Amino acid sequence: MLDTRRPGPLPQGPYHPSRGMRPVGVTVLPMHSLSKLLVLVGALGLTSLAWSQAASEPAGWPKAAPLTGVAPAASPGTTTTTITLPPLPKLEPAYLEKRFRVVGGQVYDAKADLTWQRCDHGQTWDDGNAWCRGSRKHLPVELMMDDVRARAAGWRLPEIGELAGMLEVACQQSAKDTPLIFPEVDRNTHYLTASPHSNPESNMAAQCFGGRAMTSGLSRKYVSITRLVRSGPPSQEP
Repeated sequence: MLDTRRPGPLPQGPYHPSRGMRPVGVTVLPMHSLSKLLVLVGALGLTSLAWSQAASEPAGWPKAAPLTGVAPAASPGTTTTTITLPPLPKLEPAYLEKRFRVVGGQVYDAKADLTWQRCDHGQTWDDGNAWCRGSRKHLPVELMMDDVRARAAGWRLPEIGELAGMLEVACQQSAKDTPLIFPEVDRNTHYLTASPHSNPESNMAAQCFGGRAMTSGLSRKYVSITRLVRSGPPSQEP
């Protein structure tokens, strides 16, 4: 049966939908204030992440150069950070001829006063065909050092700064460039160095990435290749 009674008074209490009241003890922020709060929390999280990443970098070693001079677009309300990159050398023929001198299977870098082997350790330079013959040695860093001492007197694994300087040139060159200074750098492989990482179980390494030298820490058990170097000019003249 239809109830024809008039509705009684609304229940008394702290909350009822028709009165527009809210539960006691709960504060509801307007939408614009809530948005500001979320942006603030996000910004604090980004700052914490950036600090933890910076703290984990090995002190004193060159950092991997990012591919762009500006950080990714930030969320609304946060600050965009501009990153200053070291300028890349312009690999014009006059610059290359002034800086480098090729002597058979060796390359002298006058800027760094270092002589590099033109091939990776384990290979030999074929001057007639202008390429590297043989297979690269793939070893963990400690065995690589032992092998170099036994087979390549006077040569050594590079320090991370030396290797990064060489790769900054090698990673930019292509087979069409003249003069081609480092013709057979493996752009897909980490090159081992003698530089320790802040983690005692790791050593520093570098590889080509986006036309730049990217440095990183690798386990000392990681099997990879290297390019040998020594200080001063070449041991032989043409």
